[in-house]
Amino acid sequence: MDPESIRQQLEWLRARREVTEELGVPALQRLVGVAQKGSGQSRTVRQFLLGLYNGPQWPMDLTALRGLDPDLQQDVVRVLLMDMAGPRLEVHEHIAQGEQVFRALWEREVRARGE
Repeated sequence: MDPESIRQQLEWLRARREVTEELGVPALQRLVGVAQKGSGQSRTVRQFLLGLYNGPQWPMDLTALRGLDPDLQQDVVRVLLMDMAGPRLEVHEHIAQGEQVFRALWEREVRARGE
C-alpha cells in the first residue's frame, strides 16, 4: 500500500469514528438511563452494556435484543457501531462518571442473577 492510500484509509476511519460517536454517545446515554430502571427491557439493555464493558464476564444471548422496542434496538446498534469503529474510549468512558455508573449496573445485575 502506498502512503497516499494509507493516508486516505486513515482519514476515512477517522471520519467514520466521528460519525459513529456523534450518533453513538447520545444513544449510549439513553441506554444507560433505561438500564438503570427496573423493567425487562432494562435488564436486556443492562446485559448488552455490561457485555461491551466486560464481555468475558458478561456474555449475553443476543436474541434477547429482539424483545426491545424498536427505538432501543436502534440505540443498541448505534452503540455497537461506535464500539466497533475503533473506539477512542472504552464504552464507560463516553459518559460522565462512567466507571461508577457501570459498576452500579454490574452490581444490580449480580443481584438480579441472585449471585
